[in-house]
Parts: sequence; structure tokens; C-alpha cells
Amino acid sequence: MNGLRRLGRPAARDDTESPAHERTPEGSRSMKHTLVLVLTVAIALLFIQCGGGPDTGGTGLVRVSDHVYAFIAPGPSTEEGLGANAGFVVGSRGVLVVDARHTAGLARELLDAVRSVTDAPIRYLVYTHYHPDHSWGASLFADEGAVLLACPGTGRDLELYSPGYIEYYRQRSPHILEHLGEVRVEPPDSVIADGRAIDLGGVEVVLRCVGPAHTAGDCLVAIPGERVLFAGGVASCGYHPNLGDPGGDPENWLAVLEEIGEGGYRRIVPGQGRVCDPGALDAVSGYITSLRALCRDAIREGVPLSRAVGEISVPGSSGFEQENILSFNIQACYRREILAVVQPPFGIDAPPDFTVDDGGGSAKAGRLLLTGGGGRMEIEARWEPTARSEIITQDISDYLERYLGGNPSIRMEAEGTKRVPVAGDRLSLIHI
Repeated sequence: MNGLRRLGRPAARDDTESPAHERTPEGSRSMKHTLVLVLTVAIALLFIQCGGGPDTGGTGLVRVSDHVYAFIAPGPSTEEGLGANAGFVVGSRGVLVVDARHTAGLARELLDAVRSVTDAPIRYLVYTHYHPDHSWGASLFADEGAVLLACPGTGRDLELYSPGYIEYYRQRSPHILEHLGEVRVEPPDSVIADGRAIDLGGVEVVLRCVGPAHTAGDCLVAIPGERVLFAGGVASCGYHPNLGDPGGDPENWLAVLEEIGEGGYRRIVPGQGRVCDPGALDAVSGYITSLRALCRDAIREGVPLSRAVGEISVPGSSGFEQENILSFNIQACYRREILAVVQPPFGIDAPPDFTVDDGGGSAKAGRLLLTGGGGRMEIEARWEPTARSEIITQDISDYLERYLGGNPSIRMEAEGTKRVPVAGDRLSLIHI
């Protein structure tokens, strides 16, 4: 795995006080039967929101080791920061803060906790990933003069997805938006290389870029001399892990968890939940593995997503916080696994913003649902064997024309108006 190889690279040392850098945001087969297509176009709004083990210590400010402190969120509510943890490392020459919490008010609590321990300057803030509950309080630390550091991908995702989160809150959870107040998203000042080492004065911190895992730009913050690791969203303890990020990679995530477990750490500060030992990571790995297997089975059986979200539960996750994330995790697994499981006997020619969100069955008979057009359009395809050797599209073009007559901003054309021959290994369902 790429993540495993990167974890093994020699560390690049940073023994000097780094000035603020200029900001840089960063199965196909031939067929003997006919496939009968049913295409429907509908309006829908789709939004994506973002293991357990033995708990160690309490909430609030927790001293993890001689120079390492965690700030553990007391719970999953909006007022408590959605359960997102943060922390800091103190050396003789300054402080490195890990994550910034969800709001300016919660960031202020973290800053006050730092000041209750030391008056040393805050030299760095490290983003473990871009999710708002870990990053949107960063402006307070930027104003304190901290250099904001992140792995590749995090700055880009901050810029790309933050407006969508704000719009989601505006439409679905206005009380959260009111609680957030004015959001000032801060891109990183510097995109770090994997293995960068920072000397805080008697305390070395090593930054490891292991994404894509939980997100595209995951950063682990290790304090090797004290055998402590801030794992960010890669690890959770008593919370449902969030598998729904579009930049995530479950396979590499599992590899990263395995490597962390073999890293000799004494204490892990997870992205959510209380400080734990490395054994707690087994629950996260088990959660990811079990959920993917359950979703694959449901897809093979043709269980629609709407039913799967009400029927699938992950063994060992009873009592985990943020149970609402499970439905998003199931949706994400469906999106990632459908084509590999079903292996439809045709290709899909659709714009890049269309994704396969639902479906099931096999190459012989099945169903796919594509969503796109800004999240407002759905295209459904069904296929099953018949005695004919052609696909009868009936009046798809006329149907689309009638639909699009009321949507002049959208252009769509069907390839073929009456019959589409089934020839060769691939068939274009629709071209938009």
C-alpha cells in the first residue's frame, strides 16, 4: 500500500523556527439476450455530511504524557463540537496545536487550555484533515501567528467542500449555522511532505501523510519520544467512524490502521472519543471490514439502498455515538461497491458529475441508479434477459424532451431513438 510505504520514509528534520510561508491552498461480456432499459429522471437533493475500544482518561484537557495534551470533546452535540478532539505538544521553544475544533468559540476553549499550561508561543497548527469540526476554528490560531500545516489534499478539500457544508447547514440545520457564527476558513500556509520532523525544543514531532484513508489528505501527528499519536479521523473510540468522504480509501485506511497498531505507540488520541491504547484500533478495522461485507451481500441480493439503511447494523457498534453517520456510511459503501459487485454487461457513458448511488443484482439481471446534474437528477437503468437481441428504448428521446422542456438549463440527448443493438462487450446507455 502507498500509505505503508510512506510511513517508512526517513523523516525530514525541521530544527529551526519556520517563518510563515506564502499561503498555498492547496464486467463486461457479450450477450445473447436483450437488456430492457427503463430510464427515469427525477428530482432529488443529495448531500453528504461526515470503532471503539477501552476508554482512557476523561474529557476536556487531558495530559497524555510529559509534553503532550489532548483536548477531548465531552460529547457529540453541536455545542460540544460534534465530538471532535484536538490537542497540543509543548516544547521549550514553542507549541504545536493539533486541529482547531469546529467554531471560534470552541477554538477559544482550546487556546485557553494551552495558556493554562504554557505561555510559550504557538508556532504551528496542524490539520489532521479538512472536516469542519476539526478545522473551522483555525482562524484564531492564525491570528496568534501560528503557521498552518497540512498534507497534500487538505487545502484543496477545505476550499472545495466548505461552501457545500455551509449550504447544507443553511438548508438542513440552520441551528448549527447559527451556532457556528461567522465561518472563516483558513487554507494551510504550507503543504508538508510525509515524514517532516519538527523540533519544538527537546520534543520532536513527526508528521505523516497517509491519505487517502479517512479523507484524501490525512495527517498523523506522532511524538515518537513519548510514544503518543494523534490519529485524527483515521481512529475513533466509541464513535461511528465516518466512511463517507469522497476522497477516502477504505483499503488504504485498513493498511494505515495496521501500521499504527504495529508502531509501538502507548497512547492514541483519536479524532473522536477518549484517549485509548492501540488495541482500540481493532474495533475501527472491524467496523470498516464488516460494513463493506454487509453492503456487498445486500447489493448481490438486490436490496435497495433505502432498505439497506434501515436493515444493516455493524456488529460491535451498539452504543456508539453519532449513530446517524451509519446511514451515510452505508450510502458510501454502496457507491464504492456496486459496480464491482454487479458488473453490469454494458458501459456507462455519462458526465463526470454522475455517480452510481444505488443498485443491485448481477450481470444477468439488475438495476443501477445514477445521480448527477448538481444532485438533482436521477437516471435509472434496469436490465433482464429476454428472447430478443436488441434493447428497445421505446420513446426515451420523447420522454426526455418532455422532461427537459421544463428545464431549459439542462441538455440531454439519448443515443438512438428506437432500438440500440447489443453488439460487442460494451454498450453506452445514455450520452448527456
